[in-house]
Amino acid sequence: MKDIEYNVSKILDKKIKISVEVFPPKNDIVKQSLDQALEFLSKYKLQYISVTHGAGGGLSSSEDTINTIKKCKEATNIDVAGHIAGVRLTKDDLFIMLENYQKLGVNKVVALRGDHSEGLANSYYKSAYDMVKDILEFNNNFNISVAGYPDVHEQAKDLDEDVYYLKQKCDLGVNNIITQYFFNLDNFFKFIHKVQEYNINTKIIPGLLVINNFEQMIKFSKQCRVDIPQWMLDIFNKTDSKNSSDFITRLILLEQIRILNDNGFDEFHLYCLNRHENIAPILDMLVDKV
Repeated sequence: MKDIEYNVSKILDKKIKISVEVFPPKNDIVKQSLDQALEFLSKYKLQYISVTHGAGGGLSSSEDTINTIKKCKEATNIDVAGHIAGVRLTKDDLFIMLENYQKLGVNKVVALRGDHSEGLANSYYKSAYDMVKDILEFNNNFNISVAGYPDVHEQAKDLDEDVYYLKQKCDLGVNNIITQYFFNLDNFFKFIHKVQEYNINTKIIPGLLVINNFEQMIKFSKQCRVDIPQWMLDIFNKTDSKNSSDFITRLILLEQIRILNDNGFDEFHLYCLNRHENIAPILDMLVDKV
C-alpha cells in the first residue's frame, strides 16, 4: 500500500491535461448516462470533450454527432471536438459536416477513416490521409487530430508499415496524434520509438480506456487488435465484486498516467464510454475544478 501511495503522490502536483471522449446515445439509458457524465465533467477544467461519429461513417449519422455536440455545449463550458469518420462520406458530405461544425463554433476535428467493414468499397475516402487533405482545403485553420495505434492497426502488416502511413498524415500538417487505447506499455514505447525513427514531430496524446465492463472490453479489444497483458487478465479474473473491479480499473488508469508522465507525456485522452463513475476519482486528483 505504501508503494501505491508513493506512486500516486508523484503525480498529484504535476500539470496533467485531460480530454474526454463521449459518443452519441442510441437509447434512453445511454442518454441518461451521458447527461450525468456531462453534469459531472462540467465541474472540471478539461482540455475538450470529443464526440464520436459512427464508425460506419456517412452524413446521416453525423446528425447524432451534431446533436451531441450541442448537448455538450449546453451542459458545459468545455471546448468540443467533432469526430469525422470518412467511410461512406463524399467530399461534399465532408464539407457539409465541416460547415456544420464551424456554425457550432467547433474548430477541433478528429479525422478517422472509420470501420473498414462498413461501406469502404463504395467510400470516396479509402484513408484518413485523403480526408485530411480535403479538410485542409476547406479550412486550414482547423485543429486536426489523427489516430495512432500502439498495438498496430489491424490492416497494417507490421508496426513499420503502420507508422509509415501515420507519417504521411502528419506531413500534411496535422496538430495531434491521439492513440487508440492500450494497456501494454512496452508496445506503446515501441510505437514511440518507431515514430521517432520516422522523424514525426507531431504531438502524441496517449488515449486511455476507462474500463466499465471487463468482459465487454475484452471482446472489443480483440476486434481492435489491442493487446491485453496476462497480468490484467489474471487480476480481473480473480475479482468477485463490482467494487473490486472498479478499484482495479482506477488503479490501472492512474498507474498508466504516472508511468507515461514520468516519460514526458502530460496530456491524456480518456475514453470514458459516457460513464463518469470510474473517471471521477482520477479527475478529482489530477484536474482543477472550474
